[in-house]
Amino acid sequence: MLRSFRRSLVVTILLVLTAFGVGGGAPVGAATPDAGTEALPTLSLGYATGLAVLIQNEAWKHRLRPFAAVGRMALTNYLLQSILCTLFFYHYTTGLYGKVGPAWGLLPTVVLYGLQVPFSNWWLSRYRFGPMEWIWRGMTYGKLPTLRREPAMAGVPATGLPDGG
Repeated sequence: MLRSFRRSLVVTILLVLTAFGVGGGAPVGAATPDAGTEALPTLSLGYATGLAVLIQNEAWKHRLRPFAAVGRMALTNYLLQSILCTLFFYHYTTGLYGKVGPAWGLLPTVVLYGLQVPFSNWWLSRYRFGPMEWIWRGMTYGKLPTLRREPAMAGVPATGLPDGG
């Protein structure tokens, strides 16, 4: 398994470096709006392959399990992150948009995501859906589903899945 992960990682890195122009063509990090965009599907494929290989390992599956809650509340987390980052970066608060580089701009979003992981796990331990997912389901089915979790029965994990995930 580790060998296949290394192999896919090496292939992905080589394809990305080729697409970004290393060894010919545009320099790495060329200042054009679409520099390296042809590498993005390859990069995404590399990430997906790496995760698929890691999830096959029980230890990694256990380490990555908390992030599943963020995915189950994707719409809620996306909207929350958009609203909070807009409030933080735009002129009506700090006005940092366009005044800080990518690294400093990434810092608050990483902190926010780090808070969203435990919040999503806490929320889903009490409720069946994220708040926006609940509203979305209600609009889809024409009737709001039950939001609160039923009390767990003895021997059945709160998620209802046999492995607790």
